[in-house]
Amino acid sequence: MRHPFSGVDPDALRAAILKDAERAAEDFPESLAKIERILRSSYPPHVLATLSAYGLRVGVSAAGVTTKTLISGIEQHHIELLQALALRLPSAEWGVEPAESSDIQTVIDELKQLTHDFYRRRLGQVGAAKTPRDKAILALIEKLRMHTQAVRNWGYFNDVVRISKDLYAPLDERLRPFHGFGVVEAMVATEAAMAIVEERVNVRWAALRKVFRARTPQRLVRQYFQHFPYVQGDPEAFIAAIPPGTSREAVAARILAHSDIFLVPMLSVTAEEVAQKSGLCGEVVEKALAFLSLEPGALQESTAEHLFLDNPIWTAPLVNLKSHYLCAAPQVLFGYVHDVAAKLARLAGETGALEKRRAAFLEGAVEGLIRMALPGAQVWSNQTWRVGADVYETDLVAKLDHTIIIVEAKSGALSARGLRGDPARVKRHVRDLVGDPAEQSARLEALIWRAKAGETSALDTLSVFGAGFADADQIVRISVTLDDFSILASSEGELKDAGWIAPDVDLPCTLNVADLTCCVDILETPAQVIHYFTERRRIQKAIDILADELDFLGFYLETGFNVWGVESQGARLSISGASASVDHYYSSRDAGVTTPKPTPRLRPYFKALIRQIEDRRQPHWLSFAVLVLRSLSYDEQRDVENAMARVKAIVLKNWRDPDHECSIIVTPPPIRDAALLFHIYPPELRSRRNEILDIVSAQGLDTSERRRCVVISRATDQWELPYIYLAMAVEPGSTPFWGPLET
Repeated sequence: MRHPFSGVDPDALRAAILKDAERAAEDFPESLAKIERILRSSYPPHVLATLSAYGLRVGVSAAGVTTKTLISGIEQHHIELLQALALRLPSAEWGVEPAESSDIQTVIDELKQLTHDFYRRRLGQVGAAKTPRDKAILALIEKLRMHTQAVRNWGYFNDVVRISKDLYAPLDERLRPFHGFGVVEAMVATEAAMAIVEERVNVRWAALRKVFRARTPQRLVRQYFQHFPYVQGDPEAFIAAIPPGTSREAVAARILAHSDIFLVPMLSVTAEEVAQKSGLCGEVVEKALAFLSLEPGALQESTAEHLFLDNPIWTAPLVNLKSHYLCAAPQVLFGYVHDVAAKLARLAGETGALEKRRAAFLEGAVEGLIRMALPGAQVWSNQTWRVGADVYETDLVAKLDHTIIIVEAKSGALSARGLRGDPARVKRHVRDLVGDPAEQSARLEALIWRAKAGETSALDTLSVFGAGFADADQIVRISVTLDDFSILASSEGELKDAGWIAPDVDLPCTLNVADLTCCVDILETPAQVIHYFTERRRIQKAIDILADELDFLGFYLETGFNVWGVESQGARLSISGASASVDHYYSSRDAGVTTPKPTPRLRPYFKALIRQIEDRRQPHWLSFAVLVLRSLSYDEQRDVENAMARVKAIVLKNWRDPDHECSIIVTPPPIRDAALLFHIYPPELRSRRNEILDIVSAQGLDTSERRRCVVISRATDQWELPYIYLAMAVEPGSTPFWGPLET
């Protein structure tokens, strides 16, 4: 879809944006005042509980998790903001009556408008950006601020829980003496609170479904009193009070609104309930819940504008109501568990221990994931190597077949100032988490290529690995972090335009450990893993893309990154939302529903071809598989399948004719240096196969004008096999890249 502003005069667009920013600045305080008036006239916990019950829950069926809630446009960050605004008021200023439905709708509308205005106001900075560097810096800062304001999860829930518990369990021994609990206990207590609330909400919806099956207003009321035992009064008196002519739908709406009154106790827990549910001792739970909560008025000194990018409830998501804790959005803890851990460590004087644990955990987790992704690979961890007087260390190197993977693991944390968009702090994060590891891995990659060229000193340096790196076909570089920084790390062009990354630095793919976990899980074969990260590194240079890592993954599953039509246009591309299939799979898994795992979109023949190459595992198999995957889009694969069926019929009919058609040459886009040639022969010509291959390979090189040509030979009498013979043809007089692969 073409961007609606494409082709608009830049000066006119800038003027319109500035005018809109001015209007947003005027509208912002009005929306804020409307929300605060309702919080003073209605009971804030009821407003919070209502928006949480309807806005943060989705349906689950055998088909998995749905994406729609009952309140369109309300997301977790809206609830967080509303909770913080409520906590700016002391309890004496809170309203005491449940909110009317009209007030709830006003809060919904104004929350959405308020968050939109906060973003629009910042666009006023556009006028201050005069130079290309200023514009690039502004774009980067705005990306990070948008991410901080609206994006909450650095991984899918079950992965976040597992990773966080593995990470912080060893640290908790240092935190318990000071706090009386550790990070894991805080997580377990929060999980228990979430489970209690979800069980109650599910029971409520089940009861409402039974109530709403009734076909008459009278029956609705009687069913309501029957299935909601805590509702007091006489159902017949309720029925008698219904005005004549009132529709069934009106009565149903009144019953639903009446049931909402009980949402506050439904979404609240006591320490005793959490202790019983979690199995933790009461004292531990009391201390953990107290730490993870704020009382009314606790944020009186907070400025409303600051709550969008630095909300205190991110590390204290519960509302302490003395006798119980309101859990409007307790899951906030897991999105900010690293911040909670940092806060606990800082107060206990254990920041150094936290940093060491983060580094050790990340290195171990990355090694485990690489071994899982590339079974049979040789792996070196924390290997030092020397160039002259300089000593370098690489976090992880793996070799599988003739492919080398270099991984740098950086456990540095993103600061609050950086997440708010402080340019100096963001620049430092970019250097530490993106630039430095990129230069480290690029240094080793360059050394390997020099060794392949026969440089003696490079060969000597690499001897510490004890493996022959000089026979490498391809090198994959990855940087892995603990915190989520992919929204900026993938903006290679803007990072260089801003001067935050040197122009000659070749950035690898940078992703966090949770996203790497998903990539390894979804991309189940080594060929897909290597292809993804090879092309992922390239695509962020070829196209200016707005996306996080899982959007890239979803985009890859659909396209294989074979999108030359987009690349050739030099377009700027937004693929936000491309992760929908991945999101659905993991969200459904977290809800206990098994759905089909999304896989790369491949035609049946090409899926079988890659499988056979991987099963054979003959020398250079991984390089061959990647060359095939990067040569054809899904539609082009279908065209080749159809063409092979057509050529097979021709071969069977005309094989006696020495000039019969027997091959298909695929010339990929100019960014690819290898063509594909599919050769088909009958059993009668098996003895002349190699002779014929010499001829058609030369034709393939000449026709495609490529330096290399992957030759895939199929036999008509063994059509079930994707290939009989697989080889690489090169230009005459060139040194072969590698030898042929024979079945």
